[in-house]
Amino acid sequence: MDVVCIKALDLFTKNAPLMPMIEMMNDQDLRGALSHTMSMPVLRLLAENNEAATRKILKKLLLNKSVRSHLEKLKAPAEPANQEPL
Repeated sequence: MDVVCIKALDLFTKNAPLMPMIEMMNDQDLRGALSHTMSMPVLRLLAENNEAATRKILKKLLLNKSVRSHLEKLKAPAEPANQEPL
């Protein structure tokens, strides 16, 4: 019995990063669940289980046209008014 409990706890702790994403999906917050997919704990967990799936997800997200255009905007220099120290 103790071995079963230890295995169950181990499985739960390994998959704990997925819990917020699952809760968001239950609340039908798909945008929030998708944004949580890009968090490091979820990507690490996915990479441990399936490296090819991790690569495929990152390619689909990072090569998306809207994501790429947003990243290009972030790379652009800030406006002169925003470059001054606080």
